[in-house]
Amino acid sequence: MPGHILAYTASLLLGILAQAVVLLQPQLSGALIDGVQQHKAIVLIAVQLGILFILGAVLTAIQQAILGTIGEKSLYSIRNSMVDKFFRMSLLDREQKPPAWYSQRVSNDAALIKSVPSQFLSLVQGIILIVGSGVCLVWLDPIFFVIVLIPAGFSISLMLIATKPVKKLQNNLQNATMDMTSTVQEAAASMRTLEAYNSIDPEKNKIYAAYRN
Repeated sequence: MPGHILAYTASLLLGILAQAVVLLQPQLSGALIDGVQQHKAIVLIAVQLGILFILGAVLTAIQQAILGTIGEKSLYSIRNSMVDKFFRMSLLDREQKPPAWYSQRVSNDAALIKSVPSQFLSLVQGIILIVGSGVCLVWLDPIFFVIVLIPAGFSISLMLIATKPVKKLQNNLQNATMDMTSTVQEAAASMRTLEAYNSIDPEKNKIYAAYRN
C-alpha cells in the first residue's frame, strides 16, 4: 500500500458510498411495494430507485478500476523487487531451492500479495454494511434486531473457529501446488535423461504423489 495511500483512501470512500447506496435501496423498495399495493403514484420512487441502482453500479465500477490499476502497478513493483533479490543471491543460496520454487514465488505469491489491499478494503466495507444494517434494523424494529443478532453472532463464532484449520489447509494446498509444479518442470527439463534411463513411470508416479498430497 505504500505510495498509493491516497488512491486506496479514495477507493475506500467510493466503497463506503456504494454501501450507503445499498442500504438506501431496501427502504425505497419497500415504499415502492407499498405504493403499488395502495395504488399511489410510484413514478418518483421508481426513478429514485433506478438512480440508486445506477449510482451503486457506477461507484463500484470506479472503485474496481482504481483497485485494478493500483494492483497491477503494485504487482509489477513486487515482481521487480523479487527478481532483483533473486539475482543478488549467492550461487550457493540460490541452489538450495529448485528453480520452480522461485518461479512460484514470483508468479503466485506476488499475485497473492496484490490481492491483500483489496481484500482489506472489502472487509472494511463489509463491516460498514453490517453496522449500517444493524442501525437500520434497530431503528425499524429493535425486537427483530435482537432476533437476528443471536443467529448472526453464532454464525460469526463458527466462522472464527473454522478460520484456523482453513488457513492451515490453504497453506498445505499452496505447498502441494508448488511441489507439483516443481516436479513437472524438473521432469520437462530432464525428459531426455528420463527416457534414456527408462524412468518415465517413476517420474509420473512422483508427480501423481505430489498432486495427491
